[in-house]
Amino acid sequence: MKPKFLVREYKKEDSKDLANAGYAKIFNIAELTSWHGFRGLLKRLIYRLAGKKRKCFVAYSIDDQKTVGIIHLGNISKGIWESWNIFVSPNYRRQGIGTLLYRTCFEYLRKKGAKKLVESVSLDNIASIKSIEKNWDGFLVQKFLYYCGNLPRTQKRKIKGIAERDFKSGDRTVLFNIFKQCAKYDWRSFLEITEETFLDRFIDCISGKGVLRLLYNKRILIMEENKSVKAYAIIVKRRFVKHHVKTATLFMFVSSKVSLQAGNCFLDNIFNNLNEDHVEKILIYTITEREDLLSNILANFNITLQQYLVPIKSL
Repeated sequence: MKPKFLVREYKKEDSKDLANAGYAKIFNIAELTSWHGFRGLLKRLIYRLAGKKRKCFVAYSIDDQKTVGIIHLGNISKGIWESWNIFVSPNYRRQGIGTLLYRTCFEYLRKKGAKKLVESVSLDNIASIKSIEKNWDGFLVQKFLYYCGNLPRTQKRKIKGIAERDFKSGDRTVLFNIFKQCAKYDWRSFLEITEETFLDRFIDCISGKGVLRLLYNKRILIMEENKSVKAYAIIVKRRFVKHHVKTATLFMFVSSKVSLQAGNCFLDNIFNNLNEDHVEKILIYTITEREDLLSNILANFNITLQQYLVPIKSL
């Protein structure tokens, strides 16, 4: 019996079928099509110079002669890769296409010498979680928290004993101790995050490596409460790309010993700084063992975080 679906590498012409199937309603199709043409050639060159690898596989329906699924792959480090934006056309779901795409990725990565693969999935995405449970080893014990929305408008305030400042090289050990309070051992172990890498990696790379750093404006802000460091935030903005100019990404790590007042003040000042830079949209990534405390801090800004699982696969 001939197979109904063929998995192969992505081609430019696949984007039309994916758009018609509803890919653009869930994911940013401009990010996909940005790899086409001269712009895509330049982008691939920059990635190659930075040591970044990218692969994209699609599922093609032999009977209907159209592309019905896609998955993206990229390397985090030499041995760790990530997958993202897996998509199957609604009319072709529950036919094993997700499993076919995953197994193709696993086989490809083993041949490349990769040792680990990670992904992320919303806790609300039951269908994807079931597919992952069939094909992956499991999930990291700890979830991460995510927000995407408009930047809150706030009033800058000063509170006695609470101050913020930029990162200094001597802060690294103190900040790593805060990171260890936030991230459990299995998160740090599987993702191989150390004191050398924690400012450059969350799940994947925070702002790229080598020449890719030229594409990002990265700032590390530190919050002190009574002269003791209690939180830090890594703020990243893309340069040169028009649709990213008014967007900032915030990676936030808050000590379990921080007060609610200090946390509110810290975020208030960060958001005001971003407002002054004409940022309109913000993405927040964070991980914590005190989700209740963090939720209370963010509630003051009408921000509700979504929970995400991190699937893991040893290859």
